[in-house]
Amino acid sequence: MSTDWNVEEAADLYFAANDENTGGGDDELMESMEQPQQQSEQAQPQQAQASQSTRRPPGQRPKQMTMQDLQRGQDGDEDDEDDDKPRDLFAGGEKSGLAVQDPSKQSGPMDHFKNIMNQAKQNRSRPGGEEEAAPTGSANFRGPAQTLGGDDAPSRPAGEPVAAPSGRQSMPRVTRTLHLWADGVSIDDGPLFRFDDPANADMMAQINQGRAPLSLLNVQPDQEVDLNLTPHKEENYVKPKSQYKPFGGSGQRLGSPTPGPAPATSSSTTTTRQPAAVASASSASSSTEMPVDQEAPTVQLQIRLGDGTQLRSRFNTTHTVGDVYEFVNRASAASAQRSYSLMTTFPSKELSDKAQVLGEMADFKRGGVVKTSLTTFYGYTTRDALTAASSSVGLFLAGAYGSLLVYRIFLNPLNRLPGPWLARVSTFYWSCRLGKMDSYLQLQAMHKQYGPIVRIGSGDLSIIHPECIDLAYGPDAKAMKSSFYDQELPLRSMQTMRSKLEHGQRRKIWAPAFSDKALRAYKTKIDSYNDKYVRRVTESIGTPVNASNWFNLYSFDVMGSLAFGKDYHMLESGERPPALELLKDGLGVLAFYFPTWAFRLLLAIPGLAGAFHAFVKFCVDELDWRVKHAAEIDEKGGKDILSWLLKSYEGVEKPQADPILQADTRLIIIAGYEILRISDTTATTLSVIFFLLAQDPSQVQTLRNELRPLTEGRQWSDVDIRQAPHLNGAINEALRLYPPVSSAFPRLTAPEGMRIGDTWIPGNTTIRAPQYVMGRDEASYEDAEKFVPERWYSKPHMVKLKEAFAPFSVGPMGCIGKNLALTELRTLTARLVLEFDVRLAPGQENVIRMKDHITVDVGDIYLVFTKA
Repeated sequence: MSTDWNVEEAADLYFAANDENTGGGDDELMESMEQPQQQSEQAQPQQAQASQSTRRPPGQRPKQMTMQDLQRGQDGDEDDEDDDKPRDLFAGGEKSGLAVQDPSKQSGPMDHFKNIMNQAKQNRSRPGGEEEAAPTGSANFRGPAQTLGGDDAPSRPAGEPVAAPSGRQSMPRVTRTLHLWADGVSIDDGPLFRFDDPANADMMAQINQGRAPLSLLNVQPDQEVDLNLTPHKEENYVKPKSQYKPFGGSGQRLGSPTPGPAPATSSSTTTTRQPAAVASASSASSSTEMPVDQEAPTVQLQIRLGDGTQLRSRFNTTHTVGDVYEFVNRASAASAQRSYSLMTTFPSKELSDKAQVLGEMADFKRGGVVKTSLTTFYGYTTRDALTAASSSVGLFLAGAYGSLLVYRIFLNPLNRLPGPWLARVSTFYWSCRLGKMDSYLQLQAMHKQYGPIVRIGSGDLSIIHPECIDLAYGPDAKAMKSSFYDQELPLRSMQTMRSKLEHGQRRKIWAPAFSDKALRAYKTKIDSYNDKYVRRVTESIGTPVNASNWFNLYSFDVMGSLAFGKDYHMLESGERPPALELLKDGLGVLAFYFPTWAFRLLLAIPGLAGAFHAFVKFCVDELDWRVKHAAEIDEKGGKDILSWLLKSYEGVEKPQADPILQADTRLIIIAGYEILRISDTTATTLSVIFFLLAQDPSQVQTLRNELRPLTEGRQWSDVDIRQAPHLNGAINEALRLYPPVSSAFPRLTAPEGMRIGDTWIPGNTTIRAPQYVMGRDEASYEDAEKFVPERWYSKPHMVKLKEAFAPFSVGPMGCIGKNLALTELRTLTARLVLEFDVRLAPGQENVIRMKDHITVDVGDIYLVFTKA
């Protein structure tokens, strides 16, 4: 009988023909035989439908039963009627194994949630987890086995199976909690397995079927598990906080002369391997106890053996050092079998005289509990131990520094550049030349001897080639600030920040405080202190005055008012404040340009950098005062620098929680330090201007003739004289000849290096362009040693290389206080020149002996002012 390859029809006919207990079977068979053609015509769509899906229309039962129906049992009807559940489609036939889910019925997270909950309800065998599970049999296969034969070989027994073990180690029942979240599942406090993660598809399929993978539960096969399901339907997964557990277990004692793990100790001994728990002598066995007269003075000693064991026992003051040795020998068998020495821990003193009485020792005379421990050293006397340790350290240092010296002296690519031979060895060579704090003079002498590029350290160069300014400091410079700027860590200011990005962010906070708008707001305060200075000069007409000291007082008063909103009244009192002395002394430690690691080491040594720390404390105290009096200062009106800086914190409820504002707080704390440095450079330049004018009275008259038309008959300000060419020329000449920062501003070349002129500078080399030397270089200026203000406007040929002039540095990291400093310089210089003539006081040298500690100190300059 042909069914035209319709498998379902063939199966239907087969079961109908052989089912004797089913009524109507023959009728159905006859009916199917009478209409073969009709069934054949229906076979194609039916076959196509069967090969695509196992789903039937709701309410329609199949005409025949298949093995799949037998496996489903009674649930098959319900499955067929459930039209909402996702069904599998099969590519290439149902037996192909290529299953594809119907995209219109894909499960979402909530479908996973509902399905898992339904499976949990159906498969729950122990509600509440309280019923005892029935014992399960072994899952191991038992009995003989057969190998299946074929055409060429018959079947045969596989041999006796290996006997299963008579018993297996029972594994404890464990409890796991499956948390069902809106976005995935997790076990106990473990990570989240997301529903929508393709990597979790197999795991989710098993969970949807009511099975949890062993890898998820972290259990062994056949291990009993109580699985609790905790739904969190409306919640997304939240990672639990980590719970830290104390370290437990055994360990090794590093450096022990007896290597390996510690041997177990008896509970009857007085020893312990745990440093925090020391056994009492009262728990010691009778064989190790020291006979002690309780009525006589006693001392308690703690002894640490070389293997880490600790002993503690009480001794009479009449006991000897030898008794202590005997106690150690009885308590430690290892000690009795080897040579050792007892010594105090600090100060270290070897107890070699075994006849010495404990009561006669200075540490033990008073009795009671002795805090000084005794330490044993196995096999070595103290001298031998120290000798061996020193030799090891010495050999290590000799090898390390020996190889370093070989590289620096013979292999360093900087060796081809000129400079002192000792500069190859260490940067300390340069520091050793600065005993007089005159680095600007030392550099000038070295450049005259070796040329425009000089090696001054193992990795340091001094360069006066004009191209260096733009390449090292300009807007497009690839060089960055060197580690020199890390010397004051953890104190950090905008000036010492090495990162260009970080520096730019901080500069945005500072910029409003030095804008044209801010400078106009400062005018009233600056003018008031200019008036005070003029009054002080008027009171000293015709008599020598320490002009540099008065300029320092003026600059300090101005910057104190502008920075903190506080008047220090220095010009009225005429006394140098302690802060000025702290400024000079505190910066003095910077004069030697030590390597950063050495400088930070010096700061950590008590007493060596006391002035530096005292100056920083002064700045912090002044800032604290300013913040506390903020409301009072705002009521009086008038802006100061900190009012602009503190403005960035307005409206922040908890600024301490913002890491950016935390960094800005450090910036503001150091703000006073930064501002006082600006004031120091302003005072230096004012002193130099009038020192130079005093040597050439004609320059004073030229300035007066230029300024009178700009100022007479009206209230004038810096805006009116800002373009005065001779005034600006005089200021530029003072900055060229005696720059306030004469030799610093070090930079680190980029890893790829740079070319300056015809010379290639390797990467990661520290370079600097000393302004003092460049300002007096004939290659850049004509008559470089002369004070000629006209070179900046009417005699431009005297400036051969204008790019060599950079007293405030250049580029995005240049001095942000430049405009404020120039405002002070122009206004006070104009006031004094319009009203006074000036000359050097008798005995005053015509050369300034500066001290260079990053910013320079010009010392005392005595001048005589007379009425114009």
